[in-house]
Formats: sequence, C-alpha cells, structure tokens
Amino acid sequence: MRKWTFVIIPVIALGIFTVFYMSAVRQMEAKEEAALEAKARMEEEERMRKEQIAADTRRQQEESRRQQEAEEAAALAKREADWAATSRQLVEAAQLAEAEIMEDNNQIAALRRELEQLRTQKEQALLEEQALAESVEQAKIQVRNSEIEYERLKDMLLQFVSNSSIANPPAPALPAR
Repeated sequence: MRKWTFVIIPVIALGIFTVFYMSAVRQMEAKEEAALEAKARMEEEERMRKEQIAADTRRQQEESRRQQEAEEAAALAKREADWAATSRQLVEAAQLAEAEIMEDNNQIAALRRELEQLRTQKEQALLEEQALAESVEQAKIQVRNSEIEYERLKDMLLQFVSNSSIANPPAPALPAR
C-alpha cells in the first residue's frame, strides 16, 4: 500500500490544488468580470456624462444663439425705429424749411413790389420836383423880367418927367424992384 500512497497523495493534492485553482480562477474571472463591468459602467457613465455635457453645451449654445438672435432682432428693430424717427424728423424739418422758404419768398415778393412802388413814387416825386423847379425857375425868370420891365418903365417915366415942365418948373420971374 505504500506504493499506492505515492500515487494517491499526489492525486488528492492535485484534486485539492485543482479545487483551489478553479476557485481562484473563478474568483479571478469574477473579479475580472466585476472589473470589466465596473469599467464598462464607468465608461458608460463617462459616456453618459459626456453626452449630458454635450447636450447641456448644445442647449446652452442654442439658448445663447436664440438670445443673440433676439438681441440682434431687437437691435435691428431699434435701428429701424430710430431710422424711421429720424426720417420723420427730417421730413418734418424739410417741410418746415419749405414752408419758411415759401413764406420768405412771399415776403421777398411783397418787398419787391413795395420797392417797385416806392421807386415809381420816387420817380414821380422827382418828376414833380423837376416840374416844380422848372415852374419856380419860370416864376423867377418872370419876376426878373417884370423887375427889368418895371425898371425900364420907371426909367422911361423918370426920363419923361424930367423932360417935362411939370417936373422942372420954369424959374420964377425975378421980382421987380
């Protein structure tokens, strides 16, 4: 039996070793599976987290884009409103200026008519003045002619009277002594 002991003990040891080995292999496989599952879970969680981050980023970008578009639309609307208001102000200012120009043109036309009337009146006044000056000259000439005629008649009368005996009575007769 001793012979068989040499075989049985190693076979039993081999059986025990195999049981322990298989148990260890199963534990290692279980650990590997657990590690693989953990790694897969972590990868899945990482992928989910990345997808969530990407989705959040896309959502934020979309919100930012919408907000930017809204701001651009508001800015465009404001610029258009400002442009429309400025255009209205310019049109009103142009109309006001046009009205002022028309009023000034009417006033200029009235002043020109008045100036023409005044020039006509001035010409008439100058003509009347010339006529009056001419009549004054004529009157002066007549006065001068009348004075000359008066002087001539006076000289003739004086000459006549001085030659007449009334003006120079004869010398009185000498009284007799």
